[in-house]
Amino acid sequence: MTLGVVLAGGTSARMGRSKADLPFEGRTFLDRVGFALDAVCDDVVVAGSSNVAWPEVPDLGEAHRGPLSGIVTALGLDRDILVCAVDHPLVRVETLRGLLTLADSRPVVPVHESIPQPTVAWYPGSVRDHFASVLAADGFIRRALDDIPVRWVHEEEWRAWGEDGSSWHSVDTPDAYATL
Repeated sequence: MTLGVVLAGGTSARMGRSKADLPFEGRTFLDRVGFALDAVCDDVVVAGSSNVAWPEVPDLGEAHRGPLSGIVTALGLDRDILVCAVDHPLVRVETLRGLLTLADSRPVVPVHESIPQPTVAWYPGSVRDHFASVLAADGFIRRALDDIPVRWVHEEEWRAWGEDGSSWHSVDTPDAYATL
C-alpha cells in the first residue's frame, strides 16, 4: 500500500510566501499535488506544513534539511511512499502512475536532462534507515541515492507515459510562478 506524500517543508525563502497556498487554475499548489497523488495512492499526507485540508506529518523539527527530512519523516510511517514536492503544480497523474508501475525494491527516480528528480519519486520503506543516516550526516537526497541501487527512469521511458517534462517543473520564485 503506497502512501502519497506532498513535500511541503522549507521556508519558501525564494518565493517570499508559502508555495502551498499559491493559486493556479482554480486550486492551490497543495491541492493540485495532493489530488494528483490521491488519484494513485491509498492515502495522502503532507510532510512539513500545517494545513487544514490534508493529514499532516510534521518534519523532523530542528533536523529539517530540505526534502530528505520530509521523506525520512514519511518513511517513518512504515510504508512505501510516492512523493511530490508542493512546488510541482504541473505534475501529471499518468506520470505518478507510471512511477508506481516500476516500483520494486529500489527507489524509482525520474531523470530529466541528466538531472535526477528525487522530489517526484517512489521510495520503498526499506531505505528509511539509510536515508536517516544521510540526513544526520549532511541531508542531501542526491547523496543518499548515490549509495544505493536506484531504478532511474530516463526520458525515453517517461515520454511513453505522455510526460513532456512539465511534472519536473519546480516553481521556486515569483518569476517562475509568473511564467506558469
